[in-house]
Amino acid sequence: MKVGDLVELSSAGKKIQQNSCVYGRFGMIIGINTTSHDDYPYEIEWYGKGRSKLIMARREIKHYKVKV
Repeated sequence: MKVGDLVELSSAGKKIQQNSCVYGRFGMIIGINTTSHDDYPYEIEWYGKGRSKLIMARREIKHYKVKV
């Protein structure tokens, strides 16, 4: 994944209680930090019911699929 990709929670991400604030929303990767947060390198800005920023692991997110 790269900066600018649209993402949503993966099934693993939905199982984590602290991610409940972004359940059903989509986000954009705004940064990848591989130096200080090796387990959680992705900085994601989430949209929908307000904005929020979280750092997440790769296993918690997947590419967003547009629902038509």
